[in-house]
Amino acid sequence: MIYTPSVVINGLYFDKKRSLANGLGATAGAVGALIGPMLCVKLIELYTWQGTMISLAGIYLQSVAAGALFREIPQSSKDALAERRGEGGRLMMPLTDTKKFVLHCLNYLLNSFSVNVLVTFGVLYGVRQGLSLSQAALMITVLNICNVVLQFVVSSLADRSWFFRRIVFVVATIILGVTYFLFLLAREPWSFTICCVLYGCAYGARASLETTMLVDLFGIQNLPMVQAFYHFSYGLGGLVGPLAAGECSRTIWLARCVLS
Repeated sequence: MIYTPSVVINGLYFDKKRSLANGLGATAGAVGALIGPMLCVKLIELYTWQGTMISLAGIYLQSVAAGALFREIPQSSKDALAERRGEGGRLMMPLTDTKKFVLHCLNYLLNSFSVNVLVTFGVLYGVRQGLSLSQAALMITVLNICNVVLQFVVSSLADRSWFFRRIVFVVATIILGVTYFLFLLAREPWSFTICCVLYGCAYGARASLETTMLVDLFGIQNLPMVQAFYHFSYGLGGLVGPLAAGECSRTIWLARCVLS
């Protein structure tokens, strides 16, 4: 309820620097994902679970103040959006764009599924391969650091005329797919680290471009509807991903035990 409107507001408000604005927003989210787990562990040590939940509630309430800082979209922009949407303000896309959007949502669903599979699988599989829980957590930290760095770098360059956003988006997606297979070959901490670096960099480059790519492909007038269904597909993948990862990790580990 908070994240999607904030992304839509940034996408509608900014024009010339839309990639930078959305990229910085995504980078801030990645920084939160990096700091959040470490903060929770420390809070639990100091204040137990109950105190930690109270502290997190106070932290989340800061979003009220942050939401109040959003500036209203200029009236000229509102009029331009209404004109693009046509009479009655309906959000309609040509059939070709609708097909393209369905494929894009399917891609995002699979990406979400694979992201959750990777994180869960990486921890479970790594532990079964001999990594300690602290080492597995360190791998996730490395992944998040690379994610933050690449999101910031790509968002700072994405608005340049020479920067080919679609090519970078496609290359990052391909690297993500290749990295999943490399994780199956990782047996030592150093090989897990390399996979996490590759994955974190590719995911960061892709994540910083997502909203801008939606605007490029489907138009700014369709962003609210497109963004809503886009994140709905991400949620579906996140629902199934961890369950599949747990079963996959157990099956591969048992198979290797039998073969050895």
